Amino acid sequence: MILVDGHRPSGEQVTFGGRDFWVRNSSGYTMIDTLTRPGEPGGRISVQFPDDTGWAQETMLEFLAGVQVGSGAVQGVG
Repeated sequence: MILVDGHRPSGEQVTFGGRDFWVRNSSGYTMIDTLTRPGEPGGRISVQFPDDTGWAQETMLEFLAGVQVGSGAVQGVG
């Protein structure tokens, strides 16, 4: 799942590729947050993945670092 919303990032702060990310674990899944880039709609981008997938945290950091938020993106509510 990828989500864009207006919440502040939370979790353990890590730096990857010169960009700040926040990692947190909860009930069998990991969430990684980062802030949108300049020129993208403002907010937080989050990716969530199940812990049993075998995906490394570094792989998911690399994936989220490549996400671009388009101008038509609308923040999720909930």
